[in-house]
Amino acid sequence: MLSIDNLIVNYAQVEAVRGVSIFVGTGEMVALIGANGAGKTTVLHSVMGLLKPKAGTITLKGENLVGRPSNRILDLGVALVPEGRQLFSHLTVQENLEVGYGRKFRMRFDRKGFQSRLEKIDGYFPRIGERLNQIAGTLSGGEQQMVAIARALMSDPDLLLLDEPSLGLSPLMMDTVIALLTRLHGEGMAILLIEQNARAALRISQRAYVLDSGRTTLDGEARPLLNDPRIQQAYLGL
Repeated sequence: MLSIDNLIVNYAQVEAVRGVSIFVGTGEMVALIGANGAGKTTVLHSVMGLLKPKAGTITLKGENLVGRPSNRILDLGVALVPEGRQLFSHLTVQENLEVGYGRKFRMRFDRKGFQSRLEKIDGYFPRIGERLNQIAGTLSGGEQQMVAIARALMSDPDLLLLDEPSLGLSPLMMDTVIALLTRLHGEGMAILLIEQNARAALRISQRAYVLDSGRTTLDGEARPLLNDPRIQQAYLGL
């Protein structure tokens, strides 16, 4: 599904990502863990076309993504749930979902297609259907996160990128997010997940990569990494 090979990304003159290689198989959930500043978000932004790599390749189903604009990458089947939700807070919930559908600002908005996709999303987030006309900025933090995920799912992606989806959420809402990701994975969606709760991320993922100072320091099957002393000491508080 996704292949990242020897990715190098600079901020000014500083290498934020230094030769990172990652792959995500079809229908696979992969976790990307590491301390703040390790380069995790930079990797996702590079995949989504928000940053241009200095070197390396990024391919989706064998098709090169480097140099493509973000809207084209969205059309190819990649969607991002950014850190901090980043909703259009002055727009309604429905308007946010229309933007996520990816066709609002084209020649003709496909209202029938939007409604069909909205019905699918309502199966994941029943409460969203009750708040379509509510201004997104007036929702609770947990509800806003649900809208952020729903907005990404409106494009019907093959690959979902998530950057800290449980950040700032209550334990109950965090469990709701984890359960949703498990369900999406079970339905065959490929997921690349950055998650501050390393224990939860490793429990639900099939494989994981550990980033430190822009480099991959560990990778492998996720469950065994839970018992790795280096992971336990650095990220699990053990």
